[in-house]
Amino acid sequence: MSNKAVSLITTSSVLDANFNVFLINASGNITVTCPNITANGQNFTIKRIDKTNNQVLIQGYAQSQTIEGAPYLNISSGGSYNNFVSYGGVWLLI
Repeated sequence: MSNKAVSLITTSSVLDANFNVFLINASGNITVTCPNITANGQNFTIKRIDKTNNQVLIQGYAQSQTIEGAPYLNISSGGSYNNFVSYGGVWLLI
């Protein structure tokens, strides 16, 4: 089993493509921007670890880099996670 690079996200930021796993601990409402898509098959996992009512929005790096055809994904509850993979210039959830 290979190790995954893990990053803790606590404020609005652009995800670093050098990491595979992002743990979100939202101390307030935050917007997280996916890495820029440079090829098919880029992938990462986002997991929300806080249990607050703060809003967490995930958006594409550019308007054309949608998430399942939408401009953003709302991760509304603690414990929720999503696996992202790039294909055809967009992000898909798997």
